[in-house]
Amino acid sequence: MTWLYPVLDALKDGYIIRRYVGLLLRIAAWGTIAGGVLLEIVTLKVAFADQLPAEVTIAGVAGAVIVAFMVWAIAQAYLYHAREIAVMQKSTFVVIPIFSSLTRLMGEHVAIWCLACGLMGAVVSVVAGNFARVLTGRLEYMPGLSWFTSSSALGGIGTLMLSIGLACSLLLIAYLWAELLLVAADAAHQLGRLVAAAQSSQGHTAATALPEPIERHCPSCSAPLSDPLPRFCERCGAAL
Repeated sequence: MTWLYPVLDALKDGYIIRRYVGLLLRIAAWGTIAGGVLLEIVTLKVAFADQLPAEVTIAGVAGAVIVAFMVWAIAQAYLYHAREIAVMQKSTFVVIPIFSSLTRLMGEHVAIWCLACGLMGAVVSVVAGNFARVLTGRLEYMPGLSWFTSSSALGGIGTLMLSIGLACSLLLIAYLWAELLLVAADAAHQLGRLVAAAQSSQGHTAATALPEPIERHCPSCSAPLSDPLPRFCERCGAAL
């Protein structure tokens, strides 16, 4: 009847959660690499399409290189956090550290994507010039790329600076939320320790309280005796 107890103990300990979250992140990393190969094929296919000017082909090849670096960077981020979650130490809180790591991963993922789009848009704008919109219109698998693309080299450089600022801002926001989660967990842990210490101190004080004084009586007349003990009873005069 208790066959589920070991599973629940493992869930409470966090081992199963950390193990399978790390496994899912590794699967996502290799899936990202596989998807990146498909993106490379599509990008190069678009770059070498018929009736396209040479500058568009060159911009497409440069964009394929940027896509390769983007995919590899995102896959490394997944593998890094998979390892980080796998080696997490046992603590009072199981999910909060994992969620903090996933929050940082999400920020890194979006920041890499924004940086790659900005860099690709700048390269396409500088190399392809007026044909930049033609190329980005065919690369529909990268949402937001056309927003980073301009018809002039100066506009491309400006959008690159904007993408760098956006990527840094998103990364800082994600790291801030991740640290706030850890700070909240640590504050709750410290508060629990203070409450336990206060309760232990109160119990120790009650256990070490002074005993109540014992009332003494005269052995002859049973009259109560004052403290300190006198030599003779005040009522009957018997020697004590």
